[in-house]
Amino acid sequence: MAYEGKRADLPASAAVRTAVLIGGSGDVGRAIAAELGRERPTRMLLVYREDDAAAADALAGASAAPGSRVLRADVTTPAGRSAVAGAAALDLAARVDLLVYSAVYRRLFPALEMPLDEWRRSLEVNVTGFIAAIQELAPLLPRGGRVLAVSGISGVRVHSEVHLLMGAAKAALHHAVAYLALALAERGVSVNCIALGSIWSQGAREHSPEELQRFMHDMVAAHPKRRLPTVEELAPVAAFFCSPAAEWINGQVVVVDGGQTL
Repeated sequence: MAYEGKRADLPASAAVRTAVLIGGSGDVGRAIAAELGRERPTRMLLVYREDDAAAADALAGASAAPGSRVLRADVTTPAGRSAVAGAAALDLAARVDLLVYSAVYRRLFPALEMPLDEWRRSLEVNVTGFIAAIQELAPLLPRGGRVLAVSGISGVRVHSEVHLLMGAAKAALHHAVAYLALALAERGVSVNCIALGSIWSQGAREHSPEELQRFMHDMVAAHPKRRLPTVEELAPVAAFFCSPAAEWINGQVVVVDGGQTL
C-alpha cells in the first residue's frame, strides 16, 4: 500500500544523513542502527516484518536523528516495497544515503529433507527482497550512496549439512551484490556485503537453553580466537562500509569471522 503522510524535510545541515535499514529489528540490524547513530546524526527508517516491540526498542536504542521512525513492511511483496519507498520519499526527504539489508530467513534442515516451500521463502527473504528493494529505492540513492547487505559464511563455504537452505541463498546474494554494484557504480553508489561468522547470540531462537549452551561451547572451542563476537563488536565493520572511507570498495563480499573459516 502507498504511504500516506506529510513530507518531513531534512535539516539544512549536511551532517545529517539518511538510512533505510531493512531487517532492522533483528540482533544484527539493531546493532548496526545503534552504531550508525553513534557515529553521526542519522535519520533512520527502520523496516521490520513482524516484531513491533523489537523494532521500537531498536529505534529507541539507536540515538537516531529526529524524524526517524519504524515501518512494518514485508519487502518481499510489492505492497511492502511500495510502502518503504513512500516512507523514504516523505520521511527522508526522498534521499537514501545508506541502505542496509540485514533481513534473513534462517531455517536448518538436512539437505535431502528440506521442504521446497521453505527454500522458496529463503530465496524471497535472503535474495529477492534485497534485489527488489534496490530496484525500488534506486531513484533515491544519491552519488556517494552506500548499499550494504549482511550475509553469513554459509554463503562462502559449506558450513554444515543442514545449512543448504540459507547457504545457497546467501551465495546467490553474494553474486547479486556484484551485479548490482556494477549497475550502480557509474552513479557513484557502492554496493558491498559482509559475511559474518558465528555470533554469540546467533541460534537463540532455534535452540533450547541447554542446546544453545552446548552449541556455543562447541563453536567457541573450534574458533581460532576461542570466543565468539557480539553483534556490537561487528557493527563498526558495517559502519565502515557505510562511510566515505569505503569509496573504493565496491561489489565485494568481505568475510568478518575472526578467522573462523580458516
